[in-house]
Amino acid sequence: MTTLTAWRAARTQQLTLPSGLIVTVRKVDLADLLARGRIPTPLVDMVMVQLGAAETTRVTPEAFGDYVAMVNTVVAAALIDPPLAETPDATHLTIDELPLSDRLAIWNWAQAEGAQFAAFPGQSNGNASAASSGDAIPATPGDAAGD
Repeated sequence: MTTLTAWRAARTQQLTLPSGLIVTVRKVDLADLLARGRIPTPLVDMVMVQLGAAETTRVTPEAFGDYVAMVNTVVAAALIDPPLAETPDATHLTIDELPLSDRLAIWNWAQAEGAQFAAFPGQSNGNASAASSGDAIPATPGDAAGD
């Protein structure tokens, strides 16, 4: 039988991001996002593509924006420490404070850990609709659902 401490430790990992910031992240998969009501539209579309319901399209600036929104959603779900908030303070940061390269590092870790998110909306394994960049970020520290 696994203790709560051991179980939590097995689900988290410290990462050093390209900017040098050290963060603690947790494993996140589609079911985790869905259970939190945070599954972004590009991920729903990715599932549809895997079922053969969408076709390949070119990457457009709009699709790139959707991709960044999807990355932000996964980062918000995966990042434990430092915690995210709408307004930064001494212990919280905003998603926009993290350079895209840092967010992509977290995204890549989540994908490598089995989350199997779409490579890019609008490509053969993803087709993006709208998703806002602020999804799943609590308005104030401590407002995150389930945390």
